[in-house]
Amino acid sequence: MKHLMFILLVFAALQGYAQMEIHLNLSQNFFNINYGKDNDFFYGGTGNATLSGAVDIQYNFIKHARMKRDSSRSVRRMMFLTFPSLSLSGHYTSHHLIVNGFNADDDPVHSEFEIAYLYLPVIFKYNAQPFVLDEHFVVGIGIGVAPTILLNSRLDESALINTRDANGDIINQQVVSDNKDVTQFGQKVLFNFVFELSWSIGRVYVAQRSWFSLRDQFMSDLAGQWQVPASHSVYLGAHDIWPKVTYGGGAFVIGLRID
Repeated sequence: MKHLMFILLVFAALQGYAQMEIHLNLSQNFFNINYGKDNDFFYGGTGNATLSGAVDIQYNFIKHARMKRDSSRSVRRMMFLTFPSLSLSGHYTSHHLIVNGFNADDDPVHSEFEIAYLYLPVIFKYNAQPFVLDEHFVVGIGIGVAPTILLNSRLDESALINTRDANGDIINQQVVSDNKDVTQFGQKVLFNFVFELSWSIGRVYVAQRSWFSLRDQFMSDLAGQWQVPASHSVYLGAHDIWPKVTYGGGAFVIGLRID
């Protein structure tokens, strides 16, 4: 059945009823680790950005360039032409989040989280040509799923534990630290919701995407193997206060259509 659907889509594109577009893009990617049900704490701040290349394949179920020539359409419908499409994309991205601060006892803490993954959004879009006389200007809005495949992740933390006397003076100090590849503790494949706004003028393509997960991504199995106590670990301690961890992010995409 899947093979039949694929053959029908390709056949429609070849017959001129539909349209296949390929975009070569440059993507600025954002990644956040969110704690709490209401995103009460962002590990490492928000919007950690990296650049990567990306390829989009967009299948337009109606070839928008030929709708303008359809004289049988009413004047009202000709003023705002619309067509659905399915967009598939894929790229590699990596991020490095850093937190420096103090815990509840005013001891200095440091934490770094690195992650690399494949980002594969599949988006159903509703597109429109708002100006009937200009078939080259198209806007779109879409929603879909964005699987992310975890490739590797690492957590590096250190802290200075101060022991104080009854007067609050420091009488002893101890440095604790740990650094591990934590890929095995994370979810290998994560399915996220994705939302997109896009614009295209001629061959130039611009899109803004946002994605987020609903499932808790906290690495619970890590707690028993981590050498930094939760009281001085940003990753573990924040979860004790806000007991939910979700991932989120987005991308600003600009590219060229090459078909």
